[in-house]
Formats: sequence, C-alpha cells, structure tokens
Amino acid sequence: MALQFSIIPVTSDFLSTAHDIQTKLKDNIKLGITINIDTNYTLSLTTRINKWKKLSYNVIIIDQDYNESNSIVIIFSHKGSKGEVMEVKEFIELVSSFEDDDQYKNTDKTNTTDTKIYDDTQDGGCIIM
Repeated sequence: MALQFSIIPVTSDFLSTAHDIQTKLKDNIKLGITINIDTNYTLSLTTRINKWKKLSYNVIIIDQDYNESNSIVIIFSHKGSKGEVMEVKEFIELVSSFEDDDQYKNTDKTNTTDTKIYDDTQDGGCIIM
C-alpha cells in the first residue's frame, strides 16, 4: 500500500509553494508515494478536500498560515480525521518514519514517487504530468 497525498493550494497564489512542498517530499521520502496538486480553484475548498478523501488520499492544505509560520494543514485519509497543523519539516519527518516499517520499505532505495497536477475544470478533467 503506497502513501497518497493531494496538495491543495487554497488559491493560485500558493501554487509555487505547493510545488516546493512536492519537491521536498520527493527529495526526502524514499518510499513510494503519490503526490497530486489540485488546481481546480472553481470548486470550494470543502468540495476539493472531500473529493480526495473519498479516494483515500491524505490531504495537504496550503493557506496563509504557510507564509506566517511555515505550517500546513494535514487531513489524514482515515475516517473522522480532523485537520492537524504541522510545520513542513515536522510533516516530512513524520512521513519519513514510515520508512522504518518493512511493509513500506523500498529495498532498492529508488524513489518511485508519482506526481500529477489535477485541474478538472473541464468535462472529463485534465491531468498535467
């Protein structure tokens, strides 16, 4: 079972920050993870969050707190999960701790991270890879 994340920048102002966090995750996490960036700003934040939670993704929300305190909001995919505010470094350390679990360990140490940007503002959606 791979870890799956969707990064949701609240507005397009935070898109470059989303890419920065995506890069930090890819560079620091050795296990296989999937990271998507949701750029569909026409939908409400709640709708975007619920879309990814239904797909069992962990959600990372980037808003003005990132600029003020280098913090992001994490909503884990398990049912009933409430948003947790974490510093990016703390979050990366938490995800890295899963590498010690043999179930997730990638023995050849090849980073198998999948990254995608989703913008489904059109019928059928659009995936930019």
